[in-house]
Amino acid sequence: ASPRTYAADFDAPLLISQPATDSRTPLRQVQVFVDDLLAKDKKVDLRVLAGGHAGSGKTQTIEMVESWLDFARPIVGLGEAED
Repeated sequence: ASPRTYAADFDAPLLISQPATDSRTPLRQVQVFVDDLLAKDKKVDLRVLAGGHAGSGKTQTIEMVESWLDFARPIVGLGEAED
């Protein structure tokens, strides 16, 4: 089933890290899902990354993990994102 089927069931904030040129899950499909979540007043943050499904190397991996941590810190009570 499509993830869109379950959009109304999401309760926790959701971070989606999506490569701009992912051949397996095109950005347009992800954007449709994000739009469904937003229409249901769900908290969702879409971060579009350079590159495709396999990523673009170590620098991008580090930036991606840092963005995950920045997203999670306030949710788990560790304060705001660090600069």
